[in-house]
Amino acid sequence: MTTSNTPSPIDNGEAVGLLLSIHDIVPFDKDPRRSPNSEYARIKSSIRAQGLDQPLVVTRRPGVEHYLIAAGGNTRLKILRELSAESHDLKFAQVACLFKAWQGESEVMLAHLRENDLRGGLSFLDKARAVLEVRRMVESEQGQVALTQGVLTEVLRTRGYALSQTTVSLMEYGVEILEARLPLALGAGLALGDVRRIRLLETAARTLWHDRVLAQVDTFDEVFAQLCRRFDCPDWDFLSLREAVEAEIADRLNQTVHAVRLALDARIRGGVEDALPQRTEEDEWPAPPPLKPRLKSVQSEPSSTEPSATQLEAARDVTHADNAAVERETREGDEWSDPLDDVESDALNPLDTLEIRQAPRTDIAAMRAALAALATALATRHGLGSLVFATPEVGLGYLVADAPEPALLEQFDEAGLALVSMIWWQLISFAEMTVAPIEYLLPHLSPTCVLYRALRDQDAGLLFNAVWTLDPGQVGFRLWRPAGDEDCADLLAMTMLYRKLHRAAESLHVAVWQALA
Repeated sequence: MTTSNTPSPIDNGEAVGLLLSIHDIVPFDKDPRRSPNSEYARIKSSIRAQGLDQPLVVTRRPGVEHYLIAAGGNTRLKILRELSAESHDLKFAQVACLFKAWQGESEVMLAHLRENDLRGGLSFLDKARAVLEVRRMVESEQGQVALTQGVLTEVLRTRGYALSQTTVSLMEYGVEILEARLPLALGAGLALGDVRRIRLLETAARTLWHDRVLAQVDTFDEVFAQLCRRFDCPDWDFLSLREAVEAEIADRLNQTVHAVRLALDARIRGGVEDALPQRTEEDEWPAPPPLKPRLKSVQSEPSSTEPSATQLEAARDVTHADNAAVERETREGDEWSDPLDDVESDALNPLDTLEIRQAPRTDIAAMRAALAALATALATRHGLGSLVFATPEVGLGYLVADAPEPALLEQFDEAGLALVSMIWWQLISFAEMTVAPIEYLLPHLSPTCVLYRALRDQDAGLLFNAVWTLDPGQVGFRLWRPAGDEDCADLLAMTMLYRKLHRAAESLHVAVWQALA
């Protein structure tokens, strides 16, 4: 019942201030927060010292006497009851409230969600459960059989709780699929990004499984669920799950884990891998197939042509273009040799039939084309191909359109993210995009992209926030150690081309960023 000195408010749609006994208020029984509030002790200490910093928002269901917490006050009500029992102080027994007329179960749930978002602390699982509960409530209130994800997204938006359809889909996946597979990990705070990575892995692995595993004694869903449960724990690690999935598929295909990893990477990035070759235990494992990601470009007119094998070999070989004429270079009296001369790699074998093999040392156009081909190939292998485009008339032969898309970066574990970030910074470095005159750069970039704004405003922080910038001392560990042989060969070739192009420009007394006649 209400306190004797407090009249019952009139539910006329207007908010009304009330002073209520804490015993006349009940918590919202469908509170989104199911996991313990990590801020509980701090909130209790604050209320003990200063009281409530704002009124509790309450409402009342039709035909019910008790007031109901209407927007994120369950924790504070529980603390007030504890403090009142501990101290018998009247300031904890009565509390200022703001009464709002009843608008339905779904509206109360959304009000709690909004309030919890403002205060922070709701886990992904709690929020996902609450959003799906809102869907059931709205279906019941509106008499609809089922709300699609698109319709639910629109309903949430019109009620002031905007979520993307992708987020709603991940919430549905997390509650309906993952909660049974990874209950401990989800309960410990598995986040939206983790759930996205798991679903991307599951989708890619399922398509690879169905395409390659012919004798399906177990269905993929059963195998994947078993692996999830095997690694479920509060300190859950995505990399452990992925490695287990790769090992399972590799075992069934009689292939190496490395080959399966490349195939999964291709499918996760939205591309297709060359068919995994079948082999027996006695066969020697061939070189891994190239990846062919199909990513949406951020450029209005991107370069979508991947360099052919002939072009790429030509680009790599241009580093040796005039070795017959110049066996050694002399720098300050010391002999200096091209470090690529000692690299043992099929990727660097000379091809005497290529015209670029005979290119003169001062052919800047040929070097620009070679650098662009190498940059495109290197970027494409790591899902960045759509960001590289050729500039044959100026600069180092290519530019980078923007920072990597967040959706791409979210797909990697820490090691993969570090490698891709390192590759992106190498591409930026060889193109001299942080030191070149911006008047040569900005006309090639979209004004809405991060890179354009960072260059225009000379704000490096924009790039550091968009792309992981690692400690320079980790280049060996994060780049050269995990990079494949082909990546290393291309980076070395780009290094030599970069040096030769600048020397050629100096010998001709022209600026690299000057368009040649």
